[in-house]
Amino acid sequence: MGRSLRSRMDLIHPNLHQRVQAKQEQQKRQHDKSSVNRSFELGDKVFAKNFAIRGQKWLIGHIVEKTGPISFKVKLENGNVLRRHQDQIRKCHLSNSVNPLPPKDTNIQPASIIEIDANDLPVADNSDSDTEPPQAIGDVAEAYDVESHASDVPDLDNTPKSYPKRNRKRPDYYRP
Repeated sequence: MGRSLRSRMDLIHPNLHQRVQAKQEQQKRQHDKSSVNRSFELGDKVFAKNFAIRGQKWLIGHIVEKTGPISFKVKLENGNVLRRHQDQIRKCHLSNSVNPLPPKDTNIQPASIIEIDANDLPVADNSDSDTEPPQAIGDVAEAYDVESHASDVPDLDNTPKSYPKRNRKRPDYYRP
């Protein structure tokens, strides 16, 4: 009849096949509770993962082709076409009028850059020298004689190192 007959030995040896199937079904039910079904259609607006070293992590584009059961070709806004796995694609829920990035305006200068005229700098008082006119503080390299003040700078090579004293013990096998 195509099946094995049941005997008393079958009661002693349990059916492992049924037990394995029951455990697998239990695992599948548990997994399905937290899993998300990701499905993309042609033309869907998506974020595609960017693996370049520089730039943003996610780039905006749209699905142009399905290359496999779970991989797609995504055309980015700049015209490049990338092939990505569904794990590397997220649906983009932004409307067409909303841009996630602020526009790059090249006319804006940082607030920390301030142009200063050299005539507005304060003047150093050189009362020792009658022949030279006063110099601006910005000309420090010319006003300061490096060779005459070389003795003021401490010599770092000859300074003693200030490491803590190390307590050294001889190993036990060298002790008498």
